[in-house]
Amino acid sequence: MNLITEGQTLSDAIQQHRTWHQESKASIGNCLICTLLSESRWSDQIKHIGFDSINPISAGATLYIVRRPQIAFKGERLVIPSSLATYFQIYEIRIGHCSQLVEPSAIPAEIFGSPRIPEDWKFETIEVIDGDGIARGERFDMDLAQVSTDMAIGITNIDHAPHRFMASIIGRTPR
Repeated sequence: MNLITEGQTLSDAIQQHRTWHQESKASIGNCLICTLLSESRWSDQIKHIGFDSINPISAGATLYIVRRPQIAFKGERLVIPSSLATYFQIYEIRIGHCSQLVEPSAIPAEIFGSPRIPEDWKFETIEVIDGDGIARGERFDMDLAQVSTDMAIGITNIDHAPHRFMASIIGRTPR
């Protein structure tokens, strides 16, 4: 079955494809076209959710910072200012009760650090720019956080002095 025929709009083609599934009793789970269409359900608009300890975290202390998004949100990058990253380890990132790590373990926050960017340089995308090696945090494919679902980052201050922790998860919302 062709997805789009000449002169047909994308929304008409999607409706036609759904009708085809209903009539043929074909499985949606194994359908490549449905998989590709599901990727387009995310908004192109980039959103941020901030994580801030507000108060300095004591040397050697561990803390969970929890946020509850007010719209559905799919995180794609964790970004920590480079000026703070050297003082912390990330030991957990959770969406609801699901860890986003293979196992809870200490990860240097520097992996998620954002480098110093020249003031005249403009961010056109959140993707890594290969030519000059500039990236904004580490790419992540996080689970969808539904409205009011806890998003939590577990951190440990590994320095000998107290430091405030700040970070942002960058992602998208459903269309």
